[in-house]
Amino acid sequence: MALRKWAVVRTPTSCVACGRPADEAHHVTGRPSPDAPYFDPDFVFDLCREHHVSIHVVIRAAGLEWPDGDDIRHRVHRTVAHFRWLADTRRSLSLTPESTRALGSLLIGTVADIQRRNVA
Repeated sequence: MALRKWAVVRTPTSCVACGRPADEAHHVTGRPSPDAPYFDPDFVFDLCREHHVSIHVVIRAAGLEWPDGDDIRHRVHRTVAHFRWLADTRRSLSLTPESTRALGSLLIGTVADIQRRNVA
């Protein structure tokens, strides 16, 4: 389970939520519009299709699919929304406490890295 650096050629690993083969890469901080480049293309984790859809349901419900102004605030709020998804996924899949902590640590690291990159 890891937040992975984006590479030109990627080979998905396993879904960070359930361990099944990953079908898609999920960009944690998203992008400003459907055709724009990703804000942080290196903040990626692998998900099966089912869990990729489920995380986007949470993001849409939080109103964080597309930013409404401040990109940094949006990126941090969107990353934090992943904690809600993680809590729901943990309950439904009976993720181990170790797996839950590992994913939580990745998300906390993402927020910290966004803040570090934008304080200058």
